[in-house]
Amino acid sequence: MHYDQHRLYEVRRRPAFSLLELMIGIIILGLGMVMVATMFPVGWNRARTLREYTVQKAVTANAHATVKSLVRVSSPTFNASSLLGDLIYDPYNPVVISTCPDFYPQIGDTWVHALNLENIRVADRQFVSEDPWSIQDSDDQHLFRLGDPRNGELAGDPVCENSFFRKQISFHQRVYPPLRILPDNADNDQKRLWDDTLATRRFSWAVFHRLRELIDPEDPDATRNVRAFDVYFVTLRRPNPTYRYARQSPAAVPDACDLTRAAADAVAPTALPPDNDVMFPVPWRVQVWFPDTLVARETATGIPTEIMAPPPGVSGTPQVLAMWAQMFPTGIRFIDEITGDIYSVVKRRVTGDNAEQAHLTLDREVSIEDLDLTDTPAGDPDPRCDPNLVGALYPCELLRTVWVFPPAVLPTRDRQNVVVFEGSQPVADIEVQTVKIPPTE
Repeated sequence: MHYDQHRLYEVRRRPAFSLLELMIGIIILGLGMVMVATMFPVGWNRARTLREYTVQKAVTANAHATVKSLVRVSSPTFNASSLLGDLIYDPYNPVVISTCPDFYPQIGDTWVHALNLENIRVADRQFVSEDPWSIQDSDDQHLFRLGDPRNGELAGDPVCENSFFRKQISFHQRVYPPLRILPDNADNDQKRLWDDTLATRRFSWAVFHRLRELIDPEDPDATRNVRAFDVYFVTLRRPNPTYRYARQSPAAVPDACDLTRAAADAVAPTALPPDNDVMFPVPWRVQVWFPDTLVARETATGIPTEIMAPPPGVSGTPQVLAMWAQMFPTGIRFIDEITGDIYSVVKRRVTGDNAEQAHLTLDREVSIEDLDLTDTPAGDPDPRCDPNLVGALYPCELLRTVWVFPPAVLPTRDRQNVVVFEGSQPVADIEVQTVKIPPTE
């Protein structure tokens, strides 16, 4: 009896966890659960980033292969070109297509131009050419003296029929993954299936090109030479299948042959009526303003440059100016038409009673040399600049024309076709590659 009581006493005095130890254990367990829980969103973000990176590379590879197989340059047996800046062959008068032939009759240009691609119209589901040619020229007399089929000039000329006036890439080839070709005689079931497949496509691509080396029309072998282009492959994202994108009106575009440092001379862009809206993002050609505080490269401060859109002092209604400012949301990327530099907006703030002025902080500092246009390739002062400004501290560089893909728009318009941009910016990636295209034989 005494022995049993002693054992019972020992059992009751067996050591156990104290309240403090339990609290410490619970805290450690909670921290561990929090750490494990935070790993899941990080993993999801990493997986999404990796997936988008893989898609971007696949889109670029698909675009590169398509461009290489379909785009053509002129040759002795092919007197047309898919790319602006290339030499158009004529046995009696070889011509270098120049954005400003009045100023550069023998030079051509090395500016950034958009490749003419096909899109699909939202209103009637018809395939349409984006026709970036019409928004690269504010005066048809500046460009392509061989004739413009839009004006009925040389309508049957093979140069016009096979040149960059026509679409170069079909719609089904520029979406990713590519679609099957929709037959012209497709029945309703085929069209419904094609539309359902299209609704699953979130990515497409666009192409800009820039001639690397100017062509000498006096060179008899020029049309037999391989042409090198800096090609900009732009991966575009459409987050929602119901999104629609407005097209820029060619009635209000900057004049590429009349660069000026006066911000008040900037041209306010406008949109085409809503019947012209398309399903996938389209490029706009607009102007931005670089500050007059730019410094030389050797005195760089490392502070990112802040630009303005629209430029200060430009005329326009508050609605038009606000639309202009909305075209540049945070994260958007755009391409300088003249230099080919790619800029990204990392910070954005708006001012004005109607939020009509956007101050955009770029991803780096821009020096005055980055915008220098005081000399042409021939070494002469740039003839597009005001002669009174040549030799000044900042001649002609501050007002810049850029290519940008605005966000999606609402279907409503006012009488001036002023659109309201909504949603995120559509550019997922821009990759620049040197593409050498041999003449077509």
